[in-house]
Amino acid sequence: MATVGLRAGEVANLKLEDIDWRKSSIRVHNTKSCRIDYLPLASKVGDALTAYLKRKPQTETRHVFVRLAGMPLAAHAVSAAMRRAFKRCYPDEPAHGTHTLRHSLATSMLTNGATFKEIADILRHRNIETTAIYAKVNLKSLANATLSWPEVTI
Repeated sequence: MATVGLRAGEVANLKLEDIDWRKSSIRVHNTKSCRIDYLPLASKVGDALTAYLKRKPQTETRHVFVRLAGMPLAAHAVSAAMRRAFKRCYPDEPAHGTHTLRHSLATSMLTNGATFKEIADILRHRNIETTAIYAKVNLKSLANATLSWPEVTI
């Protein structure tokens, strides 16, 4: 979720055949736009998925993520798990949902020089204005990058 900005529903709907190990990509059945997108599968994510799949409960379902009973996870279960994880990591902060990861990814990409178009492509936004909501500019860093205004004498 943090690497390619998947939504909770997209994680819940991910099936084994959606992972193309040879092409290092994930096929995403977009829950908001009803289209299919392909996203990069980073080696770290692939390693984590492999480790999970090795210990995944035996089940008939083709879904990647399942409950202990072997039934597929629902989107609300993915969101609840993320809220619990945030609470464990940041106990004094209010609980955050899965969209925090999409916002963090967009901001990180912007900080590292990605264009709004590149960020929109990863987040699967059709409108760049939507991406602007996600990608927050770090004004302090931006101020350090600007040149001082030359003094003008008359």
